[in-house]
Amino acid sequence: MSSPPRFPLGGSLAQSQGRRRNIHTSEATASTDASSRSASLAIAMQRALILEQKLEQEAGDSPTDIALQRMLSLRSVISTTSSFAERQQAAVGKLSEFREIGKGFIGIIFEHPGTTHCYKVALLDNSNKLWNNYTIHTKVQEAFGTAKSLVNVDVEIPKMFWFANEKTSTFWDENLDKFPFTDALPKKARDALCMERVLPLPQPLRHHLIDKYCPRDKEGAKLHAPNRDCLVRPLLGRRRRGSGTVAFSLRNFRLHLDQFEELKLDVDQYAIAMADAMAILHCIAKIDAMDIEFVIGSAPSDMQSSGTSLTSAEIENMQPGQSTFEITTTKDFTRRILCLWALDFDACKTINLDQTGA
Repeated sequence: MSSPPRFPLGGSLAQSQGRRRNIHTSEATASTDASSRSASLAIAMQRALILEQKLEQEAGDSPTDIALQRMLSLRSVISTTSSFAERQQAAVGKLSEFREIGKGFIGIIFEHPGTTHCYKVALLDNSNKLWNNYTIHTKVQEAFGTAKSLVNVDVEIPKMFWFANEKTSTFWDENLDKFPFTDALPKKARDALCMERVLPLPQPLRHHLIDKYCPRDKEGAKLHAPNRDCLVRPLLGRRRRGSGTVAFSLRNFRLHLDQFEELKLDVDQYAIAMADAMAILHCIAKIDAMDIEFVIGSAPSDMQSSGTSLTSAEIENMQPGQSTFEITTTKDFTRRILCLWALDFDACKTINLDQTGA
């Protein structure tokens, strides 16, 4: 069990603020909104200039290494015309079948095409694991909301929407036939969570990862459908071992410390963000953070929430009575922002902030 940190939360985050490089970076001229999740235009332009100078200095490096270094900076914005983006854009507002995008010990994750929602469906009957996931995740979401009202926090928590059980007919009557059930997951209503989906890394970044790290049949790996569901797990406390002959997969792709160093990525940027997140989990959420995961994923660059609001100035420039539904609810899946996320709270327990932490 993880023990609470020995420093008070305020001191830890304040110190990290002082030594932090501003983590908000952007590729080129990505526009920003009022959200705390986006960088200011001035900072984005400054970062773009610094990056441009750095790229010139490293002209001798391979294009793949340079691209990975640039794209794996948190908050970078990546344009993509991938099949994922096309599929999501085409599915907006339409009825679509759900597709498996990941699997864990307690459940299978399905995407809801055209939305930023996903469903975690329980594998086990008569288990409270998914309910614990729901309650702890909600507690964590509230804790991060409290922390972000006070300081800058560079880890995102997927929004939790609701929990359904086998008796939730409103959901299952409408959606049961949309799930691709199998022998491992027989067709029936069961416990399920609905939460914000951590979108996969865009195609340009996925292809560079394959070019760099796939040992054989790179073109086949680029066409392999499961590799489109790419999330990267940053493992800063571990270096690679062995020859790397294990079957290559971009699902939960492990990026070790030596790979961070090899790509000249900003290790401190990630380490500070994770440390801040752990302090929030221990000291505000008061959970042990057992077996949680940090992953690098993406989100539509215009928003990461369920919607945005127009400003009064924007509304005044519109025709009276013009619908704003499409503007404020449709997400642009072709431009995605890179984020560090914390997830998987099903094994976590609450703790007390005393000597035992129990």
